[in-house]
Amino acid sequence: MTGITFNGAALAAQQSASTHKSNADKAIGQISTGKSQVNLSDDAAGRAIALKISADISGMVQARKNASQASSMINVAGGGLQKVADALVRMQALAAQVQNGALNSDAISFANAEFLSLRSEIGEIADKTRYNSKQVLNTTSATLGADAIALGITGVQTTGATDSGSYEITFDEGTNVITITKGSDVYNETVATQAAAQSVSFDNGVTFVLPAAFDYGTDIATGGTNTIDTSTSSANFNFQTGEKSTDLLTVAMPDMKLASLGISTATVSSATNAAAATDLIQTAITVVSTAQSNLGAAQKRLEFTQDRLGIAIENLKGAKASFDEADIPGAVTEHALADVGSKASYAMLAKANAATMDLLKLLQ
Repeated sequence: MTGITFNGAALAAQQSASTHKSNADKAIGQISTGKSQVNLSDDAAGRAIALKISADISGMVQARKNASQASSMINVAGGGLQKVADALVRMQALAAQVQNGALNSDAISFANAEFLSLRSEIGEIADKTRYNSKQVLNTTSATLGADAIALGITGVQTTGATDSGSYEITFDEGTNVITITKGSDVYNETVATQAAAQSVSFDNGVTFVLPAAFDYGTDIATGGTNTIDTSTSSANFNFQTGEKSTDLLTVAMPDMKLASLGISTATVSSATNAAAATDLIQTAITVVSTAQSNLGAAQKRLEFTQDRLGIAIENLKGAKASFDEADIPGAVTEHALADVGSKASYAMLAKANAATMDLLKLLQ
């Protein structure tokens, strides 16, 4: 119906023009961005799914990097292990050489000097083989006794410890001296009475943290379980290898300190000592070969992990594309249809408006 105050045909043409313009604008947005969802109202469920997949992809990409870095760390540790093995093999040869009754004292002295030098080098390798500043062949961990925990001592580190075992902790509030004792081994450190946390490092390589809450005005007496146990021979490195925090791969790094290998006092200064050293070195070689085998198995697993993550990332990217990638040919077709429809609507709107003007002619 068309009247002076109401023009249904014009309103219908106007609505049609608006719809076609909206469709054209959406098609232009899809073509220009390459995304199917231009506005929040465009496939809200698909947008939410695509966002979740994007988060999973991001987590997996980082997890794959983590696995690669873990593999690199194992490579560094493996290189150190090989040099330890090489040194042990030469030390075994020297021990066998000294047991040759034809050697004189000078020859034995020369062999022992080389033996001791190699022994020291193994200690250096264990101490200085690092990845990203972390020691990877000197990884002794530690635990605290219940009373020590109650006193607030935390953050135990023993990566440089030269002698493993259980140490008793005492504190003299008069002198501010903390002492750790194991048998005849006694190590002292003076600490500052302060409100902030501080690290306490002893000459044997043991380090722990005194928090701000530590009571510097109270003695820690001998007795109870004021202890620190450094007997554990390896430490675990955790790597997140998936998009979730629970997707962890644990790599146990070996401890190649001289004490852990059992050769800290080995010498070949005599045939008798050389015979004893031979047995110790054979045991140490077994420890090293076991560590090499374990790290090799861990690295192989990391290779499979990286491959698995690469495949998952590829497939998830395809799945994400099905939700948020625009159908460009379809969008171009939609734009063309909307453009034609829009022009037709505007043409009909002009005719509908002209009909109102024709009614006014009846009043003339």
